[in-house]
Amino acid sequence: MGWRGLVVLVCLAAAAGPADAWELRLPLRVLRALAGPTAPDPAPIRSDLARANPWAARAEARADRLGFRIELHAAEGGVVAVRGDRRDAYQLLLGSAEPLQTILELPGNTRRGAVGRDAEGWVVELLREEPAEGAEPEPGPSWAQTLWEGITASLRLLGSHRYQVPALGSLNPDNRVLDLPRQTSEAEVRLDLTAQWGRLLLTAKPRVRLTRDRWQDGPNAGETEGDEETLLLEGAARWRLHDTLFVSFGRENLQWGPGQLVNPSNPFFAENGRENPVREIAGMDFLRVVWLPSYEWTVSWITNTGRGEGDLDGRDWHPSHALKVEYVGYEANGGLLVHAGPDEETSVRAYGKWTASDALLLYGEASLQKGSKALYPADGPPPLGVTLADVRDDDPAILPFTLAGASYTLEAGPTLTLEYVFNGEGYHDRDADRFFDLAHGSARLVEAGLASADPDGLPLRLRLLRRHYLFAQYLHSEIADRFTVLLRWTQNLDDRSGLATGFFEWNLSDRWRLFSFAAYGSGGNRDEFGSAVRALGLVGAEFSAF
Repeated sequence: MGWRGLVVLVCLAAAAGPADAWELRLPLRVLRALAGPTAPDPAPIRSDLARANPWAARAEARADRLGFRIELHAAEGGVVAVRGDRRDAYQLLLGSAEPLQTILELPGNTRRGAVGRDAEGWVVELLREEPAEGAEPEPGPSWAQTLWEGITASLRLLGSHRYQVPALGSLNPDNRVLDLPRQTSEAEVRLDLTAQWGRLLLTAKPRVRLTRDRWQDGPNAGETEGDEETLLLEGAARWRLHDTLFVSFGRENLQWGPGQLVNPSNPFFAENGRENPVREIAGMDFLRVVWLPSYEWTVSWITNTGRGEGDLDGRDWHPSHALKVEYVGYEANGGLLVHAGPDEETSVRAYGKWTASDALLLYGEASLQKGSKALYPADGPPPLGVTLADVRDDDPAILPFTLAGASYTLEAGPTLTLEYVFNGEGYHDRDADRFFDLAHGSARLVEAGLASADPDGLPLRLRLLRRHYLFAQYLHSEIADRFTVLLRWTQNLDDRSGLATGFFEWNLSDRWRLFSFAAYGSGGNRDEFGSAVRALGLVGAEFSAF
């Protein structure tokens, strides 16, 4: 904020008479996180807000890829809230103060004063007006009004159509093994509900999906099949025992770690949803106890109590526990986690990132565990002579899963990302050869009518098939305040196959947006990418009703 902004603040504060004045600060780091196309990690947001607003006894942040809500609880009572969407955050980044007219929610005795911007972010003067002497105090809200004002909701309607090209080689002859439809049409209703009453926070994300598949290959060629599904994607209750102690139970999608391709530090979810931001990751059931000894440190106990709607990628679900410690500093943050369970090997996981400059971010993730529950090729009965088994379950060897990455943001707006991944559980060349021998042999038996296809394919319990990967990404959000472009390339350094994906989004208005997603695999029928699906494309639209 320049000297003119400071003069305005001083003059308005002097003219306000008996009103108390203080500042609400919205750091640029927070706005950058909120403007991104994927859901940000709330921990750094809370920490940055707490540092910038020392008058707040507690800072809270909830955000997904469409909207956010920030709450700053004053020590003497009252809550200052900021609620908006990605476009509001991006307009503030561009220097427009217009969103501040609508996204602030202030206590009844507080009004917005002058607004300015400095090198750290936006500064909003808040004026607390004292009632005149002898004035009757205003009656408080009724219990019904309090309940109603604590509820927020959003309703979105999505429609999309996907066309994919199955690889019809020896791994899936005439689509008889995988039985993949060429076209899929989908309609979805997404309702997000949040209710906060005092110490209690309730969230729910029910979903209704209608799909219709059309086959052009294989035994079902020319047929169509419809399906409908109603599910609770997420739903949880959180109780604030103290300003620094929270307990929650319910279905959640717990994501952390800076990696874009994969997050080795997360033992619960194999996918992070960053490849296609429109596709949602279903939650699992957790009991969590979270302690905030300071704004820099967070200690969490996490128990996975149920599978929920989560995708286990062929793994059997077992209850497990994790102790997680996080640190969020101004230039660096990270976390350390120990994960274990009665049917799980104990693993130690960690992540960290360092803001080397305003443009350069360096980060890494790692996981260490003994053995693996993944399935590997092993000697089996005829006629194939090969089967899949968890032969490394009792392996005493330490298997690392590591990621090292860097991202650089150009002055024009795009962010470039490069990552290297080493997957210690991945297949060596001999394992891969035997696996594809098994897959191709099974396909020949299905083609000859000597075996039936498994609808689940060959689940390997691996996040990545091989061991060495290189990943690159180009991200440019809110181009001309309307467009988002996300381009990604994943290179398998072992079999030389690659996967290209692209996500495009166009905000037509505050309610309408168009999106598309495309993918292409460059490998052959004995490679990770391209052996099952050669290419796919998806187009869709979303309408935000409220």
